[in-house]
Amino acid sequence: MAGDDGILMIDTCATAARTRRFLDAVDTATGGAPVRLAVNTHQHGDHTYGNSLLPSTTVIVGHSRMREGLQADPIIDGCPPLWNPVPVWGPVTRRLPDISAGSALTLHVAARRIELLHPGRPAHTTGDLIAWLPDERVLFSGDLVFAGLTPLVFMGSVDGALAAVDWLESLQPDVVVPGHGPVLTGADITRVLDEHRRYYRLILDAAQDGLSRGADALAGRPPGRPGRVHGLGRRRTDRAQPAPRLRRPRRPGPRRDRRLRGHDRLARPPDAYLSLKGSTTVRFVTYADDDGDRVGVIHHGQVHPLGRGVTMLGLLRAGALRAAGEQALAAPAATRAVGDLRLRAPIPDPPAVRDFMTFERHVEGVSRLGGTDAAVPERWYEAPAFYFTNPYAILGPADDVPVPPGSRMFDLELEVAAVIGRAGRDIHPDDADAYVAGYTILVDWSARDVQFAEMQVRLGPTKGKDTATTLGPVLVTPDELQPWRTDTSFDLTMTVEINGERLGQDRWSSMAFSYADMIAYASRGTEIRPGDVLGSGTCGGGCLAELWGRKGLNAHRPPATRRRRHRHRRTTRHLDHPRRARRRADSHPARTTGPVGPVVAVKPEPVHVQHCEESPMDEFVIVGAKVFDGEKNLGQVDVHVADGVIVSVGGPRVTGVEVVDATGATLLPGLIDAHTHTDAAMLRQALTFGVTTELDMGSVPATMTPLRVQVEADRSFADVRSSSFSLTHPDGHPHQFRKGLNDPVWPTATTVAEAAGFVDDRISEGADYIKLIAESGGAFGFQLPHVPLEIHAAVIAEAHARGKMVMAHAMTLHETEQMVGAGADGLAHLFADTAHTQEIVDRIASANVFVIPTLTPLASIVGLSHSTDLARDPRVAGKLSPALRAHLSDTFGGLPASHFDMALATIAALRQAGVDVIAGTDAAALAVRGVTHGASLHGELQLFVQAGFSPAEALRSATSLTAQRFGLHDRGRVKQGLRADLVLVDGDPTTTINDSLSIRAVWRQGSRLAAASTLGYR
Repeated sequence: MAGDDGILMIDTCATAARTRRFLDAVDTATGGAPVRLAVNTHQHGDHTYGNSLLPSTTVIVGHSRMREGLQADPIIDGCPPLWNPVPVWGPVTRRLPDISAGSALTLHVAARRIELLHPGRPAHTTGDLIAWLPDERVLFSGDLVFAGLTPLVFMGSVDGALAAVDWLESLQPDVVVPGHGPVLTGADITRVLDEHRRYYRLILDAAQDGLSRGADALAGRPPGRPGRVHGLGRRRTDRAQPAPRLRRPRRPGPRRDRRLRGHDRLARPPDAYLSLKGSTTVRFVTYADDDGDRVGVIHHGQVHPLGRGVTMLGLLRAGALRAAGEQALAAPAATRAVGDLRLRAPIPDPPAVRDFMTFERHVEGVSRLGGTDAAVPERWYEAPAFYFTNPYAILGPADDVPVPPGSRMFDLELEVAAVIGRAGRDIHPDDADAYVAGYTILVDWSARDVQFAEMQVRLGPTKGKDTATTLGPVLVTPDELQPWRTDTSFDLTMTVEINGERLGQDRWSSMAFSYADMIAYASRGTEIRPGDVLGSGTCGGGCLAELWGRKGLNAHRPPATRRRRHRHRRTTRHLDHPRRARRRADSHPARTTGPVGPVVAVKPEPVHVQHCEESPMDEFVIVGAKVFDGEKNLGQVDVHVADGVIVSVGGPRVTGVEVVDATGATLLPGLIDAHTHTDAAMLRQALTFGVTTELDMGSVPATMTPLRVQVEADRSFADVRSSSFSLTHPDGHPHQFRKGLNDPVWPTATTVAEAAGFVDDRISEGADYIKLIAESGGAFGFQLPHVPLEIHAAVIAEAHARGKMVMAHAMTLHETEQMVGAGADGLAHLFADTAHTQEIVDRIASANVFVIPTLTPLASIVGLSHSTDLARDPRVAGKLSPALRAHLSDTFGGLPASHFDMALATIAALRQAGVDVIAGTDAAALAVRGVTHGASLHGELQLFVQAGFSPAEALRSATSLTAQRFGLHDRGRVKQGLRADLVLVDGDPTTTINDSLSIRAVWRQGSRLAAASTLGYR
């Protein structure tokens, strides 16, 4: 597709030779126009390997799952002998898309609009995109259409591919450019799409017929034929079926038939995840290699390694487990005996770990710890209960297990876990088995004394289950276990031994809820994702606690430990230090009767507590300060902080901990800037001014996502929340200011139908709220293209349906009226093009909309000296570089001062009407003259006071009120149980707002900012 500024290309080729011929043809046809954009319709090499031959300036776009798939693609590094002759790729390398699209993305080449659309479910692959030209009615289908060839869906879904055919036809294209075969027009389009339908239905009917006869997936395979890939799962039929429900366990005595409501309405996703099936058992492992973890396949006791850098999580996310396994078994790489390797957890880094309770005998035994007549809770029979455990505490079968500090009742719990192979939401139980990539052994290590104590507050378990979960040794694909399939799981034995003594035994098939029930329940109203681990819960007789419940605590004591108590150097509290218990597989472990291998064997060595030096805990008490808690003055009270949390406010004086003498100072909650555009350097700067949280109102995920990871780990930054990309017109605000800055293409929504996709994509990027830009340029005397109101309204509705708040940028009275009427939750600016009316004040108040007036940039736009005075303040100047001081001293100018006076009058009227007015600055590094991170929030509070707010009201607008409106319930107050985000200032800013800049100390989550960063710190 050619335009005056270059061309957009759909896909490349597999080999270097073909791609060069293709590029030469494009060059001839376009007169040498530059390739500005390229779109990959999916991850397969015949569409992507040629990416590396495109110019370095070409921006490549692909679906997010397509990007993951190409990143994990093992075939580009060395093609296994799957084809004859083996193709020669030539000098191509893996080049990933620069932009990851979600459900929809609109591109523009000159005046031509190109809509990139995802079919909404797996089809040819999980990351398909089509390119649709609605004006010309031309469709680039990728491999959703094969003209004259047999379609392939082994990395996607037959059901999904069938649904995609109907979806493509609904577009009513005049021209279809298929992924393979000639261009289609007219009646040929209908003919080819009908051929696809008949083919997919033939496959589904044949599979359904085989399953209904109880045939194995490999039934009819010629003897001796090598193993191959098969899709598993059950296809729905058109026959009437009973309403779907979870299978619930039987309980003693009569009971009502209660159904877990809601499954009748759940969407049913496509057919099964694809797994590897060989002529003998095949198991995936992760093992420690010289340069890090490596994935391999066990075959006849030998491990066939996959490529370096390939991870189990990457394979699962890309849907590439099958291809990777085939390559490993076919490649001539040297194998290693499994006994010579140190096996790690098969998936060492699961995104989430849910631990269920599905074995009734276990639940009944543990319940008896509360009394011999205690019964299984009634609620247990209604749904498969679970809790989330720590995904960062995953251990392999050969790893030492740390005993949690303070525990003397350490226990193990034997489970079998399902590992999820693809993402899904609101999954129907009938379809849920298809989401399982494989099964592995799980041992849940439990500090029972800690657990029982903490659960008295009716929350948890938390720290009692937080230290270790063992997975492994292998990941077994579902087809391996098919011969042992039962209603809920598999008919295999689960055995637990400690030092050769059998603790207990159960049948895996005793699970009362199936994995399908667990998946359906876990995904209700939310997502499961590839790599998620779902533990079955402890089998009957699978832990010590169950034995204690039946026979008393002396029935089998936990392994003996020597406990050493150690006085903390800076406190009087006694701290129990972590100790490590060595757990090794027994040389003759109990085995199942099937192919899983050793279920569990536990042989602990004696546990020894070793003295170790620890970093001091962040525990201190602030004394002598006047405390403003974010709402009111508390007077002079002590504030006790430990482990980053406020332990107490007031009460008896705490002794034996670090004392911070705050005589003559005021303690405030950490300040929150409700409107910024930030980066790492600016978050560091903000914290030096006591701003402990910034709310970013528009960012690029490629920079914001790693920044948030960095901020989470390093408390020398202010914390940050973000909206990700804002919704704006492709040529609208703020693009007029960003020309030549090499920004990525911003996703947008150009129709109401695209609203849901836009919201879903922002949420997938980690957005905490959604930001809309309603900016016509009218406030500044020029015109900009902008998103139509009906699209804004649709996005607001979709965001609210997903529990997300919506912020709106509106700078004129007219745009403000539109955004309030459309249902926005907050206004990111205050209109200043005209005086307020009582009508708009009343509308804002009645709609409970809050307002962030951003008076500081408005003062700069009208040329006031407010920021210049701030830059000259020695409490500010000493923390800024010369460039930032000059930037803060500068002003925009351009609007008359009367606009600022109108804004002050407007927020005074809003305050009088009870509207929540909260403080934000629009700080954006060097982008907004007269505004800088941190310092300008103090200037904003001064302007609030100028508008008629009391100093205490102004402080509330930057602390508790902001936290309340943005749902940050863990901060914004000096209150017991909240984060210790605190600012200590000399003087009393509740009476003299200017004192807020006299910063003596800043803490973020109890960590004190270095003295050099806070002028006046002592």
